[in-house]
Amino acid sequence: MSIQYSDIFARRLRSERERLGVTQTALARRIARILNQNVDPSVVNRIEQGTRAVRLDEAVAVAEALDVSLTAL
Repeated sequence: MSIQYSDIFARRLRSERERLGVTQTALARRIARILNQNVDPSVVNRIEQGTRAVRLDEAVAVAEALDVSLTAL
């Protein structure tokens, strides 16, 4: 059985987001501010669903936006 790190990231992202009570739209806005670029809420949805890979800069921004370490995700 191989470990799918993208699946782990997606599960932990969703778990942390829901734990904090943050919507996908609100998280997309936070990420957009951090990256200084437009981030559509569908990006968060697709990452959580595993249909889109997360870029490294996005992963770092997600961690910052959720106030968790990148390694926690």
